[in-house]
Amino acid sequence: MRPGILSPKPSTASNPCDECGARCCKKFLIAPTASDIARLSSKLGTAAPEFLEAFPAEKCACVHAPSFWVDGKEIFIGLKRKKGACLFLRGNACSVHNFKPLVCRTFPFCLNKYEVEKSSFCGKDVLMEKDGESLIERYERELKLMRRDAVEWNWRTGGERGLGQLATFMQAKARERAGISRIISKLKF
Repeated sequence: MRPGILSPKPSTASNPCDECGARCCKKFLIAPTASDIARLSSKLGTAAPEFLEAFPAEKCACVHAPSFWVDGKEIFIGLKRKKGACLFLRGNACSVHNFKPLVCRTFPFCLNKYEVEKSSFCGKDVLMEKDGESLIERYERELKLMRRDAVEWNWRTGGERGLGQLATFMQAKARERAGISRIISKLKF
C-alpha cells in the first residue's frame, strides 16, 4: 500500500455523529455496494483491494449485503478494519465523509418491511438527511442489484477467484450501470 493513499483528511463539516465516539464505525461491518466501491476507488485514486477485505460469512451476523464465494470460501465484502474500526476512521471522524458508502450515509436509518426506522444502536438524536428516504431507496435498489451480481459471480467463477478479481467485477458492474443510466437520461420519451 502506498504511504498516505488511504489517509485523506477528515471532513470539517458539522456532523451530528462526531460526538458519539464513532460507535457504528467500530461495531459494524461496512459493506459497500458496487457503486460505492467504484466511487471510493476513483476518489482515492487507488485499487479497490487496498480498502476492501473479505470477511468470513460465519463470523458476520446481520449483514444485509449478499455473500460472495471467493477463494473457495463464503465471504462478505467490507471496508478493511484497522485497530477494530473502519479503515477510514481518523479519531472519531470519517476521512471519506464527503463520498462515504451509502450504508454510512443512511445509518442509523434503514428499511424494515418497507418502513423506514431508526436503529436502536444509535443513541444520538440524529435527523435524517434532507434526501434520506431517497438515499435509503437507492441503497435498497443497489443491494438488490448486488444480490444479482453475487449470483452471477458465484455461478461464473465457482468461488475459485480472489478478492481482487471480485473488486474488478464489482467496479465493471458499477460502470455498466452508470453507462446505461447516462444513455437512458438522454432518451426523450
